[in-house]
Amino acid sequence: MKKTIEENLKVLIGLPWWAIGRVVDLVWLEFGQRHRVRTFRGNWKFVGDGALHLQCAWRIGGPPGLLVASDDRFFPAGDPDKAPKKWKWDTGPNRFDERVKSLFPETAEEYGVVQKVRGDRFGGVQLTLTNGLMIDIFPSDTLDRDDDEHWRFFQPSRKSKHLVVTNQGIRV
Repeated sequence: MKKTIEENLKVLIGLPWWAIGRVVDLVWLEFGQRHRVRTFRGNWKFVGDGALHLQCAWRIGGPPGLLVASDDRFFPAGDPDKAPKKWKWDTGPNRFDERVKSLFPETAEEYGVVQKVRGDRFGGVQLTLTNGLMIDIFPSDTLDRDDDEHWRFFQPSRKSKHLVVTNQGIRV
């Protein structure tokens, strides 16, 4: 698993990371050049040369420490003790939304360039970037269902295969 992850993600080395966002519990990261593509609804959006979609535990750290992490989605923005009673993590705004907006502005050309990719035998991966940034992705459950997916890597501007990491192994 380690070798397959590293072999597939090595294309990220030298590419800038320029976007992070979420849709409910799926977090996406975009790398490389921006490509304008049509969505399935006919709208336009920008995608990178490479994309990671995360549905497992992850964290992004830098010189000052931990910057944003997967569980931030489950806490309200601002002071968690002052959250509205009917607040829902999936509609937000949540701590993830707040941290990403302040730490990774949409106007930035890049957040860092990938310098190193290191996989592990459990399906995890660590990306080391310039500016001392590090992205850690690590499966954190032992569920073994056919439709469960920890994370996937693909090249959205091309018709390429997806590398999908699950507890049952890697699907391509």
